[in-house]
Formats: sequence, structure tokens, C-alpha cells
Amino acid sequence: MIKVSDNNIAETLLRMTALGAGRPATFEGGTEVVRQVLSLRYGVSLDHFEIHDGSGLSRANRIPAATLAEILELLTESRYSSTLGSILDGLPVSGEAGSTLGPEWGRFDDVNSSCAVGKVHAKTGTLTGAIALSGLTQGKDGKWKVFSFVENNSTANPNDIKDAMDGLAATVNGCWA
Repeated sequence: MIKVSDNNIAETLLRMTALGAGRPATFEGGTEVVRQVLSLRYGVSLDHFEIHDGSGLSRANRIPAATLAEILELLTESRYSSTLGSILDGLPVSGEAGSTLGPEWGRFDDVNSSCAVGKVHAKTGTLTGAIALSGLTQGKDGKWKVFSFVENNSTANPNDIKDAMDGLAATVNGCWA
């Protein structure tokens, strides 16, 4: 679901999560469980956080880049590897064909980002007027580095924004500066 950004599966998982927690299989039931798990189980700050669906397609969603980074930081903590490890394993990898970071989407394919092929694990987000790239990369020191880039209401060419975000991810990795 994550690698190819399948919105139908994402919505189904949200509703199944609601059912698993004894809530109604609705947007509201699912997002309530998401909020509770993030804040109570993982201690994620939900300041300025609004979620209304499972796919991220709702125009009413508001998730700050800092919150996305805080969630991704959990993936680097060994105490959560048994519960969250599959998320890290499921993230698209830069330059991996068949994922949202693959060459067929024009990702990590220019001089500023090609050094990071195979090194960035990240989730894309793309709607008209909103583009995001949030993920992790291991630097030369072996430590995970977390990033989250979100662009809203830009008038720039969306492909230029994606190329810039890929270059920023390569910079976080340390292979391009």
C-alpha cells in the first residue's frame, strides 16, 4: 500500500483499524483511533494536526512537517521495531521502479539527487497545490536522519518542486550539498 500509494487500500486499512479498536468503520472511527494511538501510545504531539481520512486525499487534512518527522523518528527507535518495522520496510526507496520514488515518476533522476538512489526511504504526497516528501535516510555515519518537506500553494512547476525535494533529501543523506 505504501510503496505504490494505493489510496483505496489506505482507506480500507483505516476502517479496519477502527473495527479492530471497537469503533465504527467510518472515517471518524478510524481517525479517532489514529489520533489516540499517535498521542497516547507513541507520545506524538498533535498540535495543529487534523486528519479526516486514511489516504491523505481530504483537503481538510492538516499535518505539520514537524509531526510527520516526529512519527518517522519512531521508526529509528529499536523499541518500536517489532510494531513499526514494517512501515520502514514498506516505504518507497529512491530510484526503485514500481514505487512512487521510481524512475517512471521522474524521481531521483537528476544531477542533484541521483547520488541518493537506493538511500532514501520516503513517502510522497501530491495533490494539486500541495507536494510533500517525508522520510529517512542513513548517512555515511550509519545514523538515520529524518526529514519532512511540505510545499503548499506554490505556483512553481510541480516537477521542479519534486526535483528540489529529491535534492534536499540527497543533501540530508550527505551525498549532495
